[in-house]
Amino acid sequence: MKASVGIITFHHANNYGAVLQAYALSRYIQSCGYEPKIIDYRPIYLHDTYRKVNWKALGLTHPVKWRACRNFDTFRDEHLRLTSQFFKTCDEMKKNLPIFDSYVCGSDQIWNPNLTFDELDPAFFLEFAPKSSRRISYAASFGMEKLPTKYLETFKNLSGNLDYISVREKSGASIIKKVLGIQPQHVVDPTLLMADLKSFGSRRSIKIGSPYILFFRLKKESNIYNVVSALREKIDTRILTITQNAKFWQEPGEKYLNPDPSTWIELFKNASGIITNSFHATIFALLFKKPFISVKLTGENTGKNSRISELLAKVGLSNRFVDNHTNQSVDEIFLEKIDWDYVFSSLESLRKDSEEFLKNSLP
Repeated sequence: MKASVGIITFHHANNYGAVLQAYALSRYIQSCGYEPKIIDYRPIYLHDTYRKVNWKALGLTHPVKWRACRNFDTFRDEHLRLTSQFFKTCDEMKKNLPIFDSYVCGSDQIWNPNLTFDELDPAFFLEFAPKSSRRISYAASFGMEKLPTKYLETFKNLSGNLDYISVREKSGASIIKKVLGIQPQHVVDPTLLMADLKSFGSRRSIKIGSPYILFFRLKKESNIYNVVSALREKIDTRILTITQNAKFWQEPGEKYLNPDPSTWIELFKNASGIITNSFHATIFALLFKKPFISVKLTGENTGKNSRISELLAKVGLSNRFVDNHTNQSVDEIFLEKIDWDYVFSSLESLRKDSEEFLKNSLP
């Protein structure tokens, strides 16, 4: 009988990166000969996000949001193997324990207190899991450069539940080194573990028409719109925008409104190039060998820049992570030839280290 693995992460957010990293980690662990399931944890502090949708009412009042919810729910139903019961608190999981041989928390920003309502959630440190099992963090992220002092003692206590610790960013490794005095394994995002990109794609063909540069933003910030405008002035090409914005008409170029995650990937696969400020969009630009520009987040979001800057530094493409004050013009950066052999050689090295971590931590 195959050993079972329970995964807990942000799988139920209507966010492309969150859903795809959950899918990728589950698929990779399955490819290693295990029987994974995602623990259907919908924390009570995210009740408004995770609650059961009244489709009829939502469709009448918020048709854009309705389409997004429907598309994400359909993808989860078709592609994510979830536990039969869903849980709203860590205590619920303790009382009605989902039984697995091993438990994995991650990836994504599960240790970012700003996303778990100003506290560290014990569920994302596997507090509910029995000590007799393997308890592993894979590519967990703080989503910030430094963990505020008020969380340090809680983190120290909760991390004691883990037998094996790995993180997604070097900044996260630095936090753990400072708090725990140990050096955790630095691993790649689960989407980078997927060698077979066909498993990500849509089952249906998508008719897009003439070549296009794909624009997808995570946060609405002026600098990314400035980059799009500057590029359009220099390169005569079509801009296709993937948007979840209810005011979609405010976005540049042609619009593709709320694609499901499989279609989202197909739009990256078929693009001539990518402009984004999203970490996972940057990953798929690399995986599909597309010329791209990633734009830095600003203000309160700057702590999230390290995940992109670290990745691009490792593959020799730091110059493609820009803000409004770059020495090169946007079109020069975009059109500059990329040494894809070097990029994929670097990614393969990073991938091997991550695979070795999972091999050693899972039974």
